[in-house]
Parts: sequence; C-alpha cells; structure tokens
Amino acid sequence: MKKAYRIALGGALIAIAAVTLTNYSAWFVIPKMRGPILMQLKDPGSAQFANEFISPSKALCGQVNAKNGFGAYTGFEPFIITSGGELIFHLRGKPSQETDPKARQISEEIARLQALIDLGDAWDKHCK
Repeated sequence: MKKAYRIALGGALIAIAAVTLTNYSAWFVIPKMRGPILMQLKDPGSAQFANEFISPSKALCGQVNAKNGFGAYTGFEPFIITSGGELIFHLRGKPSQETDPKARQISEEIARLQALIDLGDAWDKHCK
C-alpha cells in the first residue's frame, strides 16, 4: 500500500513540475516584462492583457486594454516590448492642432494610419 502511495505521490509531483515548467513564462517572465507598458497607462491597475506571447526574438507581443481618464475601457490595442525593454505601443491618435474640423479629421486619420504602418513593420520585425 505504501508503495502505491509513493508511486502516486511521485507521479503527482512530476505532473506539477511539468505544468509549472510549461507555464513558467506565463507566470513569471511575462508579468515582469509588462513594466514599460504599465508605466504608460493612466490606470495601470485596470490593464487587461490578451494574446500575449514571447517571440523568437524574445520580445513580448500582445494586446492591452485599460481605462482612460474618464474611467472607460478603450479597447484592446497591440503592443510590443522588445527584449531590451523598449516599448512599441500603438496609441490611439493624438488630437491634432488643426482648428478647421475637416483638416483636423484628415490630420488625425493620417497619424492613425501612419501609426498602424509603423506598428505593422515593428510587428513583422519583432513578433514573427
């Protein structure tokens, strides 16, 4: 009976070790790498992360959703944190300084599209 108990206990310990090693990145590495993005958020405690992975180039890639200054969630935005800790983060367009409403709308749309292009290039470089 003691032998069966020891075998069962040994098997359980091996299973726990395997699960821990499998999830090591998710439990320990990824949360430590999030620092640069959390420092940029208005409410870091509200951050929700999704689709995170560590790429072959050792960058943390994923999406983040957090509350803005009004307390509303803004929607998931892609981000990249390089192995050196550089944050490449797709921010929603910043307000334009244009006074004409049509010119302001065009300026903000151009800035948003340029940010998407830049993010796409960075994603290809760091996350594939």
